[in-house]
Amino acid sequence: GCDAKRGCPADHGDTGCELHTMLALLSTGPVGFSDAINRTNTARIKRTCRDDGMLLQPSKPLTALDSHLRGAPFVLQTHSSVGSAVLGHHVLGHHLHGGAVEIAVADLWPRVAPSTRFFLHRAANRAACSDDGGGLDACGKLIGANFSLPQSRSV
Repeated sequence: GCDAKRGCPADHGDTGCELHTMLALLSTGPVGFSDAINRTNTARIKRTCRDDGMLLQPSKPLTALDSHLRGAPFVLQTHSSVGSAVLGHHVLGHHLHGGAVEIAVADLWPRVAPSTRFFLHRAANRAACSDDGGGLDACGKLIGANFSLPQSRSV
């Protein structure tokens, strides 16, 4: 990681680097790494691509949810598909502070099937959970047809 002693900006710590990596990958544009010499985080790089180097990118670039176009909280979404089958929706939120952020499933595109299962990952505390009894409250909460993301620290 990077810290103030080394002269790096505050958002270049581990949490900031994870966010920058996700934004680059989910934007479907080029992904580049600028780790200091002998400080490359190979584990992070390997999570972005297959063994042959093909990037694991979604089917469309990350875009803002319509209901969150006016700045903070900043919530973006994309999806991964094979043909017409949607394999998963990806929702990324950051600068989520000041209380839980409500996400309307109706805001996701393509439309979410009623049988859709949710998996939420919160990078701030490395918690992972799902809607099958795996401790969803640690990361977010399903509320009827919507879900909320708990507040988190800014990176």
